[in-house]
Amino acid sequence: MDIDEIDYLITSVKYDKKDQLFEKVRTHEHMDDHAVGYPFPEDRDQLLKKLEEGYCYATLITPEDDQFDYQVGKKVSLVEVEGERFIRTDGEKTKRDYLEDVIIIQDKIP
Repeated sequence: MDIDEIDYLITSVKYDKKDQLFEKVRTHEHMDDHAVGYPFPEDRDQLLKKLEEGYCYATLITPEDDQFDYQVGKKVSLVEVEGERFIRTDGEKTKRDYLEDVIIIQDKIP
């Protein structure tokens, strides 16, 4: 994946009560090779719609010490399993959403 193709980066996710589907993700607009925009929440339906429209998402790996260094992770893709769509970074045909390398939030995503 070419970094110039990326429109948005995801840094954290909140799953539903069954830990199967995303309720919300924390998204940042990709500005350039050295900057990302302020975070904003997106729910699962918004993310699905943008992925279907061709927007390119990737995960953003942030250091544990909360420094501003970051690393682009994996491309986020839609995977269809038995007629249902799932959001994944590993391409597995599994009936659940999955984003590698992002922080899992237990509370609300601001």
